[in-house]
Order: sequence, then C-alpha cells, then structure tokens
Amino acid sequence: MKITRLIWNILNDGERKQLSLLFFLMLIGMGLEMLGIGLMVPFLASFSGSRASLSILPDFFEGITIVHAVLMIAGIYLFKNTILACILWFQNGFLSSLKARMSQQLFAAYLSKPFAFHLDNNSAPLIRNAFSEVGTIVGAGVQPVLYLIAEGLVVVGILSVLLWVNPMAMLIAGGVVLIMGVFAYVGTRKYLYNLGAEKALNEGNRLSHLQEGIAAVMEIKLFGKEREFIRRYARWDNASARVMKINATAQNAPRIWFEVVFIVAFAILVLCWDAQGKHHAEIVSTLILLTAAAFRLLPSATRILSALNNIQYGLPMIELLNEDLKPENQHAREGLSFENNIIFKNVSFRYSRDSPMILNAVSVEIKKNETVGVMGISGQGKSTLVNIMAGLLSPTSGEVHIDSKPIKDLEVSWYSHIGYVPQQVYLLDDTIKRNVAFGLPDQDIDESRVWAVLKKSGIETDVKGMPDGIETEVGERGARVSGGQKQRLGIARALYREPALLILDESTSSLDVKTESGILETLSGLKGQITMVIVSHRQSAIKDCDRIIKVSGGSLEPLLV
Repeated sequence: MKITRLIWNILNDGERKQLSLLFFLMLIGMGLEMLGIGLMVPFLASFSGSRASLSILPDFFEGITIVHAVLMIAGIYLFKNTILACILWFQNGFLSSLKARMSQQLFAAYLSKPFAFHLDNNSAPLIRNAFSEVGTIVGAGVQPVLYLIAEGLVVVGILSVLLWVNPMAMLIAGGVVLIMGVFAYVGTRKYLYNLGAEKALNEGNRLSHLQEGIAAVMEIKLFGKEREFIRRYARWDNASARVMKINATAQNAPRIWFEVVFIVAFAILVLCWDAQGKHHAEIVSTLILLTAAAFRLLPSATRILSALNNIQYGLPMIELLNEDLKPENQHAREGLSFENNIIFKNVSFRYSRDSPMILNAVSVEIKKNETVGVMGISGQGKSTLVNIMAGLLSPTSGEVHIDSKPIKDLEVSWYSHIGYVPQQVYLLDDTIKRNVAFGLPDQDIDESRVWAVLKKSGIETDVKGMPDGIETEVGERGARVSGGQKQRLGIARALYREPALLILDESTSSLDVKTESGILETLSGLKGQITMVIVSHRQSAIKDCDRIIKVSGGSLEPLLV
C-alpha cells in the first residue's frame, strides 16, 4: 500500500525499531486472542454434551469441576487482557510520542524554509498542519495501519480456529467479512479520498478567516462588519462540519451492517440445518462456536474497514505533510567575519516568473561602518534591496558578495551578523528582557547587556519607570507599550546581537516627528561604530547618512548629501 511507504519514510530509525517491536507484540496479542477463543469453545460446548466434536483441546477440562473450570477461564482471560492492555499502553505511547515529534519537526521544517516560501504561503495552513493536521499522520496513517495489522492477525487467528473446529462455520464467518469488506471499501475508497482533500481545504480557510477576524478586530468594530466576517468564517466552518459528519458516518456504518448481515446469515443457517434434520444439540454447539467467534470477529472486521476508510480520508493530507516534513539544508553559522564591504554585482530581482522586475541589473558597494540611506517612493524596491542584502531573498540574476564571498554560499552564517528593525516590530507576548534577548533561554540572557542596549536605544529611563523593569510584560504584539517604545525595543533587540550590519526598514515611518527625532538621535550615536542601512521615504530620516541611494524604476541613483 502507498500509505505504508509514506509512513516508513516519515519514521526515524528509532521509531522504525519501535514499530517492529510493536508488530511482534501484536503477534503475541493474536496468539492470546486465539487462546481465548480456543478455550472458550470446549468450555461452552461441554454444557451441550458435544464437547468432543468441537473442541481443539477435547480433554482440557476433563476431571475438573465447573467451579474450577470457571476460575481457570477467568484467570486465563485476566492474564490475556492484562497483556493486551500492556500492549495497548505501549502502542498509545508510541503514537503519542510520534505525534509530538512530528509536530516539532514540522515546525522546525517551516522555520528552515527560505523567506520567499513564507511570502508565497498563507500562515493559516502552516499553523493548521503543525498544530492539528500532524495528528492526521497518526490518526489516519500509522494508527489505522497498526489496526489493520493487529485486527487482521486476530481475524486470521479466529478463522484458523474455526477452520480447525468447524470448516462450515469458518466459511460462513469468513465469507460475510470478506464480501461486506470488499463491497464497502471499493464503494467508498475514491469518495473518501476526495473528502479528505476537501477537509484540508476547509480547515485551512476556516483558520485563515478566524485569524483575519481576530487580527482585524479594531477595524471590524469601527466599520461594523462583524456579521460579514462571521459569515465568511461560517461558510468554511459549515463545510468542515459537513465533511466531518460524512466521515464519521462512514467510519461507524460498517458495524451496523456487519451485525445485520451476521444475524441474517445465522438465521438462514439455522433454517437450512433444521430443514436438513440436523440434531438440535449439534446446531446449538455450532451456534455457540459462531457466537463466540462473532463476539470478537465483528469488532475486528469493523475496525479493519474503518481503518481502510480512515486511510483514504487522511491520505491527501499525509501526502502533503510528507513533503513538508523535509527540512531545508542550511549552512552553519560559522566561518564568516564582515571586514570590508558588501557588493551588489548586476543584481536583478522579480518575485515570480510572471511579475515585473523590481530591481534591474543594479550594482552598489557599501563599506564597513558606513551609514547609507535608501530612499524612494513606495513600491520601488527599497525593502527588496535590503532583504537581498540580508540574504532573505536570492537575486533572480547577478550576485551579492560579502568580503568577496558570494552571499548564496553563506546563508544563515550571514544572518548572525545582522540586526534588523522592520517598520512593524513584532513583540512576543512576554517580558521586555525576553523580547530584547529574543530566542535565548533565560540562563543565557545577560541582563547587564539588556540594560546596555536599552540605554543605547533611548528607552532605559522608560523601562526603569515601570514597576517590574525588564520583567514587565509587553502584551500580545506589544499592546501595553507605545508605538515609539515598540520601535525602540526593536532597536534594542537588534543591538543586543552586536551586529556588524544594522538594517532599519522604514522603522520610523509610522511615528510622529518628535518620536522619530529621538530615535534618529539614538542612531546617530552609533554612526561609525557599525554599518547601518536606513530605509525611508522621509528625507528627515536619512539626512545624516554618509550617502544616500535613491531606488527608482528598478535602478539605483546616488544622491548628494
């Protein structure tokens, strides 16, 4: 099956060994199930007086009182079910650990993707995949395959017992299971696959509209558009509910029909035997055997068919996640020191094959510790230029060199030399200290260094005035600090890394003149100490730069300072 290949590719070496062990334990479980059926048959048959004709162990209860026989059966079943419970515990532990590991691996894979990947992909499906749909690999992949193995072994074992004891009973039970299973699987296979693809689409759009509604809550309230955003969300939510209803019905319907067909088969069988004049004791003995087998066979047959349906339903998402789980190759963060310059050599860039050129064969040199202003009207490529400089975007043609080394060969090793302050600084819902040290565990945070960069960024006094100082919580997306404070914290975060290159991309554009002047004064104190590239459409923000470059029509034009 295709699903087994996909799952095997997803598992690591340790998980493959665990899966092999689990398969061995399932063989033990099958043996215990056969033992349970095999002992129950002679025990029950002994009451009808035809034990010898049915029992695979005809003398097992010979000379044993009914009390001792009952206690023996109870003890054996207690032992059997205790072992099966331990196997179930191991199986669920394996599945839970696998789900956690894959969720973490998927998150790591998305973070390792190039910046361009995140520009091209909506975040909602990525969140959906890592948070909830990763469970599809377990719930609609690994777990159903395990059920197929476990329950398939049980069915084979029970039918083997029936074949040994009463071939006719085996043909009846096996025939019902086979005919019903094939009919139901073939009839729903393609439909459930398409339903799974529809479910993935619905869930992605549902999460996307939910995120948009919460993120734009201020505008929604001011514009009075609550009803419209609820309507958009409800469209995909209702579609998702419809898919879930159909799938749940498909998973549970087999049990109902298996029971009906088994009862009808039993009735037809009894009538036929009665018409043939068979002795009632023999009929009762065979029915006891069939009932004991059906008691365990029906749930197994139902689970097998449900597992097959579940696999088809989850296969589209498993195919998608199998690709997403492959991490991007990245170079190490070592082996680079920025000593001389950054050089653009005939760099051109477009976002896609069908889009126009944003930059067209531009060449420029930025020397170490130089402060360069980049200006131009919106949409001309200022941010694109600095994103290429930072290594976040790769040129369509041409090259960027860092001290004569191509930036494409450096990748994340170059990132460690960069401090970046965007127009909208993203603050974690955490303390000022953790926002400044961004991504470092508490034990690695140097608090004296935090205070030093807060001072450099001109926000030290504000933080000291807060009741909890650097332990102050800033709220979601910095809701508890002002716009100017948020930008200064962004600068402090960038400076904490002690960067060789500081990029400020429209970092003061949304601030008032007074706040902007304060931040620019802070930056002027860093002039000559590090390389700075300041992007702005305001002349006031770049007036103190060593030189200014204007981006216009895909070209770079030097301006006099």
